[in-house]
Order: sequence, then structure tokens, then C-alpha cells
Amino acid sequence: MATPWLSWHALAVIGALLVYVMVTRLRRDRRPPVAAIAWVLALLLAPYLALPLYLIFGGRKQRPVTPRPARSVPADEHWTAAYARGFGLAGPATGAVRFHADSTASLRALIALIGSARSTLDLATFVFAADADGERVAAALIERQHAGVRVRVLIDGAGLLLARRGIVARLRRAGVGVRVFQPPWVPRLGQARNLRNHRKWTIADGERVWMGGRNLAAEYFSSDRGGPPWIDLTFELDGAIGAVVARQFERDWARGGGGAVAAASRGEPAVVAATASDANLAAAGSSARVPRGPAAQTAGPGGSVSADVPADRTGSASIGSGAIASDAGAAGLLFVPSGPDQAEDTVLALLEAACSRARQRIVAVTPYFVPDPGLLQALRLACLRGVTLDLVVPARSNHRIADLARSRALRSLAAAGARIHLSAGMVHAKAIVFDAGLALAGSVNLDTRSLLLNYESMLLIRSPEAIAWLADWILAQAVAAQPYVATEPSLARDVGEGLLLALTFEV
Repeated sequence: MATPWLSWHALAVIGALLVYVMVTRLRRDRRPPVAAIAWVLALLLAPYLALPLYLIFGGRKQRPVTPRPARSVPADEHWTAAYARGFGLAGPATGAVRFHADSTASLRALIALIGSARSTLDLATFVFAADADGERVAAALIERQHAGVRVRVLIDGAGLLLARRGIVARLRRAGVGVRVFQPPWVPRLGQARNLRNHRKWTIADGERVWMGGRNLAAEYFSSDRGGPPWIDLTFELDGAIGAVVARQFERDWARGGGGAVAAASRGEPAVVAATASDANLAAAGSSARVPRGPAAQTAGPGGSVSADVPADRTGSASIGSGAIASDAGAAGLLFVPSGPDQAEDTVLALLEAACSRARQRIVAVTPYFVPDPGLLQALRLACLRGVTLDLVVPARSNHRIADLARSRALRSLAAAGARIHLSAGMVHAKAIVFDAGLALAGSVNLDTRSLLLNYESMLLIRSPEAIAWLADWILAQAVAAQPYVATEPSLARDVGEGLLLALTFEV
């Protein structure tokens, strides 16, 4: 009686593998090899369970349905603008960027931005907690709604499960438009269930933006758990770049409601012309110009200063605990959304290309470091060419699985000569600087989920003043951290890390 069962089981395995191959080909999904192997092994061993899970959670992309028009190529086009044009993204736009490394200054800037809205106020977040700081933001939103401002809030469905849900009911009772992006409890045919909206923006009047890595919860601002708030980075944008972010919010708002994106949004010109600007550096909070010198001072936590940082680690000094404002001018700012709504893996492609072009240094900070194999190789090759790489990660993050899964990548980078710094506190900032001419900051972690699965966004910066400040801020975290020392793993640990990497791609 066993033979017929085995025959049917063999047919189930073959059928499941064929479905996997066909769906992967049709979707043209890109996965790390270890993740593809994990799906194949799961289909071989348990096809009845693995196939439904793959069909529900395995998708990665929602392919664009409209063709991109041909565009002329400017003679002096920067390579990042050329990438954006090829991706179908809006091109460089002028504007000012003001960083807020201090959590108190960041929350103060957010509340001020909300209070300044006169016609529209749009907010997207992954987590909106019903704690003291979340309630403060909610109260500011409700006040603007009562003042006649149209207020809309987009919250990710999985992120909503991570916080108490009372905040949504309160906002809706006040008349605020609230949409939950892809709620796990609402089935929708044709949509993968594991694609999360990790973008974080607050947009006033369609032009002024607060964005970065901070969610709307106490651990990002004041912490109601007795410890210090997490180390994170947010920033404000003014100028033409704000309208680019606002248009992306409109697309996400339509997608969050289950409706099709308006034709006007799909058919808008893909390039926003950058215009020259000679506006002066504006001050905000305790802003600071960044002097040059062979040796530099960098501010530690709370604004304290540590001296005698080697010149190859930083080229500027005097980091304020509040904000720095810098006009992007003719260089422009480039808004880079990434995720299932983009035909290409935009941020990942830019990071890999920038690694290959780096000549002197790469400075990065991320809470989770489980990169795509291509990005890890690009970082390693940069180190092997003699590029100085400083990477700041928390000694222990809020996701223990991510800490375990990162070990192979950290050992690989350390072997190539990278300097890895383990911060004692939780670091949640996401930023990376290449030499003195390019930086990206925003919501993208250097892990496969963030790079390949989530809806994310980064701001690409080419303003020297802003890049210098950002590099120095990251290196200030490195000065206060402990150096990572790689140790050879046992055979059991090495095998366990490999299994963990295979199983955590979708997590």
C-alpha cells in the first residue's frame, strides 16, 4: 500500500517544483541563492505546506504596466541621475536638507512641521504606538484636522500589530483619514502577504517633508522603558524635492486602499529637472558649519566631543546635537523609492554601483547587517582595493535573529579589512557615505528584507556640506563603540548560521 502513496507524493513534489519554477520565471523574482535553495528544499520535503506558503509569501515585485518613454541624455548627467532615469524615477530636484540626530530635536521638528500645515498633511509610518510620544503626534494631527487641514495617515499592517491599536481608532474618531497598508487579516488575491511598507514620511502641504529611520514610538524619541532612546537619524526637506516625495505618497495611499493608482500618477514625467540655486546655508536648531583639518573632533553621545580621530576616519568636525541645514543647489537631491512597486531593486543597484566607484572611504550605519550577496561582495572588493570601510552596528539589536544571521557577513568584511564598530546602545539609523561626494539616508536597512522585499525609500545626497556632516555623525558613533573582533566559528555554529540565513530571508 506504500507504493501508490509514494507515487502520489512524488507527483506532488514534482508539481510543486514546477509551480515554483513557473511562478519565479513569470515574476522574474531575484533572490539570494541561499533563499532559493531554501524554498526548493522546503518544496521537496513538505510540498503540501511549502507550496501554499510560497504562493502566499513568496512574491517580491508588482511590475509596472505602463511603458517608459524614451528620454534624451544630458551631456553632463551625473551617473546617479542616469540610474534614476533608467529606473523610471524622478530625477534630481533642488532643496534643503536638515538632519536631526538628536531625538528631542527630531520630535520637536516633527511636531512643528505638523503644526505648520495649512492645507494638507500626509503621514506614512511602519509603527504608530499608543505611548506618550505617539499620543503627542496623534494630538498634533487631530488638531490640524480640526483646523480644517486634510490629514491622512498610512500605517503598515504588520507594523500596526507591533503596537497597541488604540491610536488608529482615536484618529478615525477625529475625522483623520487612516488606511492600513496590506493588513495581514484581510486577504487579497494576487498580492504577496509578506511585503511590508517600511517608508516613513510626514509631508506638509505637499512640499515640506520629515523622513528617515524613526517610527512614531517612544523608543525613538524619549523612551518610556527607563533607558535612553535609540540612536537614529531623521531629516527635513524643503523645496522641489518635497513634491517628489508627496507624489510617491499619493501612489502608496492609492495602493493602501486597494485601488489602482491614478493614471495621472502613472503617466507623469519621470524626470524632474534640477535647477541651480545659490541659496545660503540656513541654520536650524544648533546647526554648525563643518571646518576641515588634518585631524578632527567628533561629538559623542549627547554632544560630547572626542578628540584625535585619525584624518582618514573623518574630514570634518564639530557635530551639533541639533541639526544642520544644507542647500542642495545645482547638485540636487534624488529621492529613491525601492520595493515591490519598482521594476528594479533601485537602492541595492545604487549601493553596488557606488561601492565600485568608491576610492577613499565608505562610512555606514545600520541596525541589521544581513546584506544581499552582491552587496556584500561589492563592499569586500572595495576594501580589497584599499577603500577604508567603517561600519557601525549595535552590539545587540532588538532582533536577536538578525544578530545571529549577520555573523558570516561581519566576518567576511573584517577579513577584507573593514573596521566594524559595535555600539553599546541600540542604533536604528540607516545611512551610508561614499567618499566626499555621495551619501544615502532614509529607511533602508542593509539586510535582504529591506533591500529586496520591503517598500522603502532613501534620499541620495550630493551636497558636500550635508555629506560631511553625515559622515562625521556616523563616525562619532564609531568612536563611542567597541571594535568588532572576528572569531572562527565551530562547525556546528557555521552550519547553524547557514541554515538561519536560508530560513530568515522572508523574516
